[in-house]
Amino acid sequence: MSDDISDTVESERFREIMESKKRVIEVRDEIEIARANGNIRQGAAMGLFHRKVRDYVMAVETVLNPANGTRSQYWEDEPIGDFSLPDDRHIEVVGLSEFLDLETVFQIEVETEQQQSYRHKRETVTQTRRVRPPERLVERAFRVTNKALDDAGFDLDEPTERKESRFENLSDVEKASAILDYLQQLKPDDLREVKREIDGLIANQTAETNGHHE
Repeated sequence: MSDDISDTVESERFREIMESKKRVIEVRDEIEIARANGNIRQGAAMGLFHRKVRDYVMAVETVLNPANGTRSQYWEDEPIGDFSLPDDRHIEVVGLSEFLDLETVFQIEVETEQQQSYRHKRETVTQTRRVRPPERLVERAFRVTNKALDDAGFDLDEPTERKESRFENLSDVEKASAILDYLQQLKPDDLREVKREIDGLIANQTAETNGHHE
């Protein structure tokens, strides 16, 4: 690979990493504002933040886990955090590679005893709970990624002009986050059916838009 091509690849990779980090910061700031105003649920906020940090980690994988090089200690050995689930499982995340594989939401079945009234017998009921990794763990993954890049010689603290946020309405973001969580639970056949419906909607809206311009 020539020096010019190599420089272009490195420049593009640096730009992608910078953009991924900026998106994390933008989303984190907007979530804090939305929380203060009561405009977003905790689950939706955490799901959105987790996905943006995961995108950032994915963007730096080739730096910290090169195909023909030495893996960074941050990729394999750095403690990220731990948490417990209602089914008594304890999850420990070590290295950014394990964070990348971490589920954004766990579907946990928990058995509880319920009694409608004193005249009724107590019954064991199975309930499904949705549990997300704690915010402190996701925030830690973000900071570890920053530290790993700094040690690798990437200066991401250069002053840059902040773009306008892509999210104009946090209630819309919450809805989108809920939709993504729902889609992740679907089976392949159901996902294909949803895709056909979406493709149809896009085609109809495109036709209407083109009709208005004629």
